Amino acid sequence: DGIRAVLEGRLPNFSLEYAFPSVAEQRWFTLTATPMGNGRNEILVTHANVSAQKAAGFEAQENEGRFKALIEQTLAGIYITQDGFFRYVNPAFADIFGYDSPDLIVDRIPVLDLVCDRDRPLVQHNLQLRIDGNVSDVHYFFTGLHRDGHSVDVELHGRRFENLGRP
Repeated sequence: DGIRAVLEGRLPNFSLEYAFPSVAEQRWFTLTATPMGNGRNEILVTHANVSAQKAAGFEAQENEGRFKALIEQTLAGIYITQDGFFRYVNPAFADIFGYDSPDLIVDRIPVLDLVCDRDRPLVQHNLQLRIDGNVSDVHYFFTGLHRDGHSVDVELHGRRFENLGRP
């Protein structure tokens, strides 16, 4: 139907990816149909084995799933900050600070709101050092604030990295 639509000018081109099981393994192929543009209602049909690329994609998804499970299940609080807000926190981080879900923190709570007044200058200074690129790694202690107001002793190991093209 897709090739017919290209021949009749209803589609500019057509592409299809499909699996073909073999005795040894499943193989993946793409079929692409593109008008020749020669005025004779002819199309160019290409057929390519994309099994290696598909396997690499499946492997990457599997690795990403394992990494996410590790981060989500660890007892250590893990976070990403930008522009003074948390852009990602894992469930352990949310729990340490008394929140039922990371969604209650991400993009809602400013970083310094989880730091006691006395230690805010220390935390702000260390954040700024990493943002400016003056240091890539920091290790220090500060007192955090639990959601219910009690203090939380925090040992922080922080590393600067680029997230969406920004520190």
